[in-house]
Amino acid sequence: MSMMQPGTKARKVGGKFEANGTIVAAWVDPDDGKPRYAFRFDFPAGMTHFYTAEQVRERREGDPVGMSPLDSAAMRELAEQHVPLEIFAPGFGNVRTPILEILVDFGRKVEQAHDIR
Repeated sequence: MSMMQPGTKARKVGGKFEANGTIVAAWVDPDDGKPRYAFRFDFPAGMTHFYTAEQVRERREGDPVGMSPLDSAAMRELAEQHVPLEIFAPGFGNVRTPILEILVDFGRKVEQAHDIR
């Protein structure tokens, strides 16, 4: 198994959230011989946690930004469940799609704002 090296752009995966960050240290645990990583989060900037090789991987093209594991389709589905269209435009069902697209885009921009340093 090849280890990621310090400076590798990585993604924390699994668990209750995902996040982007950078590997700042890598070592082999002397007790079990498995890789361990110090992962510095992009947001909140500078926060560092230790993870196993199963919990972090190199960042890939198309990975979501920010801490959401959701892609655009999943964000749209979530928005559809929580958008009371009647509040925004009573009687205008034809505006639902544009409103959802705006909300999904807004969610992405908020995540990107937190993911840029």
